Formats: sequence, structure tokens, C-alpha cells
Amino acid sequence: MPTLSPLMRKHLADLDRVETIHARIENTNLPDASFDIVHSCHTIEHLGHALSVLQDHHRVLKPGGLMLIDAPNVDLIGGADILEEWFIDKHLYHYSSATLTAVIKAAGFEIVQAPDPDDRENVLILARKGGTASAAQPDGSQVAHGRDLVASYRKTRDVNRAALREVAAELNRLSPKKVLLWGAGRLFDSLVLHGGFDPKTLAALVDTHLIKHMQERHGTALQGEGALEKVRPGVIVIMSRAFASEISAVVRPRLPEAEILFAWEFPMQLLPLASCNPAAHVPPTTNSGLLVPSDVSVAEPGPWLTSASDTGTDVAPTAVSAKTAVPAQASTGSDDSEPVPESATTAVAGTAFETTVSCPA
Repeated sequence: MPTLSPLMRKHLADLDRVETIHARIENTNLPDASFDIVHSCHTIEHLGHALSVLQDHHRVLKPGGLMLIDAPNVDLIGGADILEEWFIDKHLYHYSSATLTAVIKAAGFEIVQAPDPDDRENVLILARKGGTASAAQPDGSQVAHGRDLVASYRKTRDVNRAALREVAAELNRLSPKKVLLWGAGRLFDSLVLHGGFDPKTLAALVDTHLIKHMQERHGTALQGEGALEKVRPGVIVIMSRAFASEISAVVRPRLPEAEILFAWEFPMQLLPLASCNPAAHVPPTTNSGLLVPSDVSVAEPGPWLTSASDTGTDVAPTAVSAKTAVPAQASTGSDDSEPVPESATTAVAGTAFETTVSCPA
């Protein structure tokens, strides 16, 4: 079981009228009809007996009580930017909007707010105690959908990992120019783990977010933006989507002579960035290289800008089985340097819920 961080323990201790239960939700014994709200945040995919836990949530809620629950959306693996092994061991079930809705109804809840159909990353559902429990029925369309997703995921992942190896090779060729890479999160993690890149060839590895939580990544020391003047690199690689504009605004005026390259996925390449606007990216049509200078003009948005960012016996049988996938190798950082969260179970101020505790790798 993950331990609560000292910061979380202090935060909970400072709250009034708080009783904290540090245990797996399956092992708690809360009184009947005693809570107004159950909040389950990215926990159900970790449970071996999800339906039983949902039925227990139903039991502890007062009549008309609400349950807010969310989980990763398995539809995410159909995107173009898959790099990591998504079927990690800690996730026992993988849910779509349809399968999570079905198992919630099977536990006796009625749906108050259905999942957002445009959210491919997360399934968020608000449900109320008061429905009629019924057995979850197999849904052939969801079974077929799950199989198609897994097949697409495998192909896309293989293409993207091959591109990672090409990017790693080109970065090695650029190393005599002194390469500073800015961004040590998910993309960098994938470049090392799946592209075979040796970060020791870098002149500097910069990440102003992760450096607050850790000192190194993959054996290479993290540095702040002061490394720009200290190293004076000939090439700066910005390996971030969400913070590309922010990083570029820092880099350009301080090292105008440096060549600036931008790392993107689908498959991963280092591409030009017009005016630091991600929506202005298009794939290069004449440049055969994977590292493209930042002053190449571009005009239209490209398809790779699509947004990116578990199995038991008692959940709807249409859930995608993790056992059909290759062995897991989880990333230790998210897209743009956020630490990976670990799950914890807590009861706070009259509300039972599962929450996440941020645990830097």
C-alpha cells in the first residue's frame, strides 16, 4: 500500500473534523447510510472486485446520496501519440464510458451526469443512490471496440517507438554542438526508455518543474534555466507541448544564436514551431530529417496535435483485459513533468472518498 507523503499527512492533520483512514477501500468497514457523498478518484481501475466496492459505496451512502467517480478512459489508447506501455500492472481493469456506466448501474446507482463524450482521457460520472441494481449485460459492440483499440494501440505504439530511436540517433549526431534539452517529463522518459537515448550525451538537462521534486532523471542531473548561460549550448531541444511557448520565450532572447528545435509526438519528431504556437504546426513536406530548424515556415495545424495527455471477474465482461497486452513498463513522469500519482484511500469530514497523493519518482 502506498504511504501518505509528509505533506499530505500535515495537510490532513491541520483540517478540523477530519478522521483519516489509511487502508485499502476493500478493507474498510464504514457504517450504513452514513455519508452524503462518495468521491472515487482514479481508484476503481486498481480494484480486483470493483462491483463489490461500488455496492459498498451504495451501502454507506444516505438515501439520495451522490457518488462522483472517475477513471482513465481506455479510448485514449486509440490516439496517435501513444508511446508508453499503457497496460500497466497496477491497473486491473480498463474502462470505457459505456463499461464504467454499466457497472455503476449494476451496483444500484442511477446516472445523474453521464461522461463527457469528448473527453478521451477520463471517464467522469456523477451517480445517485436510488437506482435498481441489475446484472451487467455483455455488450458485443464494446467487446469489438476494445479489440480494435488494442490492435490500433499496438501498431501506433510500434511506429512511435521506431521514431523515438531515430530521434535518439539524430540527437547523438548533434551532440558535438552541445545540446541542451529542456523538459524531462513524459516525452524525455519515453526517449530514454523506448528510444535508447543516452542522456549523458547532453550538455545539460533542464526542467524547472521537476527540479523542485528530484535531482536527476535517468542518471543525469537536472538543472534550472541558469544552465543556458552556464553551458551556452549550440542546440536547444524543447521537449514539451504544454510549456513550449513559455520555454521558447525564455530561451530566444537569452541565446539568439542557438538553434532551437521542438520535440513532438505522433510519431515523435523535432519540428519547427511558428511563433511558439502549437496550433501552427504542420509536418515538414520537403525536409527528410527528424530534427527541423525552428525558423522553417509552417501554415496549417497538423493531425498530431490531437490531445493525449485494468481485470477481475465481477465487472462488466466487456472491460478490456490487460492480460492480452505485452508486459508493463510504466513511465515515471507525465507529459510535461508532472510526477506520477499513487492511490490512497481517505475518509474526510463526513465524506468517504479515494484520492491521489502525488509521489515524485
